[in-house]
Amino acid sequence: MREASPNRTALCPTSLKGVFAVLFAALLVMVPLTGCVEDQGPAEEAGEAVDEFMDETQDAAEEVMEDIEDAIDDSEGELEEAAEEAGDAMEEGAEEVEEAVEGDGGPA
Repeated sequence: MREASPNRTALCPTSLKGVFAVLFAALLVMVPLTGCVEDQGPAEEAGEAVDEFMDETQDAAEEVMEDIEDAIDDSEGELEEAAEEAGDAMEEGAEEVEEAVEGDGGPA
């Protein structure tokens, strides 16, 4: 077996430790750079388009629900008014019938 000469360093690229040191250094340089790349594949772009569509659809559905709730609130008020007017009209009609019956001299 051949012994290392004193001139060789521990991190020589031909030694196993040296190869690992070079690979590790390359990884340290490459890993931060991969985070800067914003190239997206077609699947990622499609996924983002679907996400955006779903968000817009949800927002639109929430707006429609709010409009429906507002319409229900408005119609409840209108229905209450209409019921009250109908009740008043029925009372007036009943009073007119009563007056008409009493004006005829009552039942024969």
